[in-house]
Amino acid sequence: MKTGIGKLFKSEGAMSIARGFQFAGAQNLLFSLCKVNDYTTSVFMDSFYQNIKNGQSYLEANANAKRDFLKNPNISNAKKSPYYWSAFVYSRTLDKNETSLNYVYIILGIVITIALIWFFIRFKK
Repeated sequence: MKTGIGKLFKSEGAMSIARGFQFAGAQNLLFSLCKVNDYTTSVFMDSFYQNIKNGQSYLEANANAKRDFLKNPNISNAKKSPYYWSAFVYSRTLDKNETSLNYVYIILGIVITIALIWFFIRFKK
């Protein structure tokens, strides 16, 4: 199922299952961008959740599950094509602290830039 793809609405963007979960407050999402094979999805997800259980972050777990999938000797080489594993995308919601910290850096950068411009103009004369 294509959980990351949805119907496109003007001024709203794509309305997908993944976006619905984000609006509902889900912090971490792993969704697919195209149709995926059931067997390879089950192998991939088993590895993904095992990685999370072992203490990896969601982002690391997704990347390592893809690597594990490619290294798995039980999967034929024909099914190691990116078609079977590359559709899974991880997305997370930024914490309020992370977004406010980014604004602080942006504002600080603007203030420093203005101060430097003022300094050079004033002392250039």
